[in-house]
Amino acid sequence: MVGVPTVWELARAWYAGRLSPSWSRRTAPESQNILAKVGLTHEFWNLIALDHGQRTG
Repeated sequence: MVGVPTVWELARAWYAGRLSPSWSRRTAPESQNILAKVGLTHEFWNLIALDHGQRTG
């Protein structure tokens, strides 16, 4: 389970700059870095493996 402070921190980082006209979609590694910075590092949160069909769960 993810606590409210972590979800809030994730939302702030995930949507930062989203309303800017110069916003562009981030890459999977950039998104993975955001997840890691807020402490979401379990295999469940592994976007890179998911993108390459390597997830085991």
